[in-house]
Amino acid sequence: MSKFSVGLVVYKTDVSELVGLFDSLAQEQFLSQMFVFDNGGDEQLKSEVQKRGWCYLSCGENIGFGAAHNRILAQLNTEHGEFHWIVNPDLAWEVSPTLAMMDYLIANPDCGAVMPDVLNLDGSRQFLAKSLPTPLILLGRRFLGNSKKMQAKVHRYEMRDQSYSAPFEPALISGCCFFTRQAVLREVQGFDERYFLYLEDYDLCRKVWRAGYRLVVLPSVQVNHGHGRASYQFGRALWLHIRSACKYFSKWGWFIDADRRPRG
Repeated sequence: MSKFSVGLVVYKTDVSELVGLFDSLAQEQFLSQMFVFDNGGDEQLKSEVQKRGWCYLSCGENIGFGAAHNRILAQLNTEHGEFHWIVNPDLAWEVSPTLAMMDYLIANPDCGAVMPDVLNLDGSRQFLAKSLPTPLILLGRRFLGNSKKMQAKVHRYEMRDQSYSAPFEPALISGCCFFTRQAVLREVQGFDERYFLYLEDYDLCRKVWRAGYRLVVLPSVQVNHGHGRASYQFGRALWLHIRSACKYFSKWGWFIDADRRPRG
């Protein structure tokens, strides 16, 4: 059976908040190696990771989400297996989704990455499968969310009418639970490191799709995700989100985007 590696990037995350994820991953039969890149340089975390026989990485400064994952990608080789799973620290599951995700990618070589149905801790859906955003959507969702017209636009953007009864292909899936192949990540040259935080997963999805691969949601498997919306508060996180949005639209198009069309 094929193996998979896992990549996790953290920054000043309390070790106690990671134990649940670590324990779940330790039970994964086909896990070849776990890579933790620590943008905060926590010695306690280093000890916990190495105690489990996993790979702890850090460079003494916060280099950003995408850049850190690229450092993990540079460590991967064929011994780690065909597949690589990018996860967030606040991910949890009752039934492991990995076998279903591997099976789907094996059966569908034209699929570049899959994501399970991602749920809140209360069991409600997070709607992380999305269509391509417009500047109005990203700004309006943050500042005009109570407007009925904006709510309707966000509804379409988050694909809330999409049936979750079978696998489907959105334009974007979330980097919080992104199961892919090593070869695909190498083909698209990993994350664009110009994004320090936020929207780097959107950019990665677009590169994967442009390379000729499908992105698929597998509703038959589910995970829970804490999904703290730090950027919905005023402060540095919001500023980073705005800056990333500017970089995203400058790269892919503010008002004219050839890919911004119905998909299916």
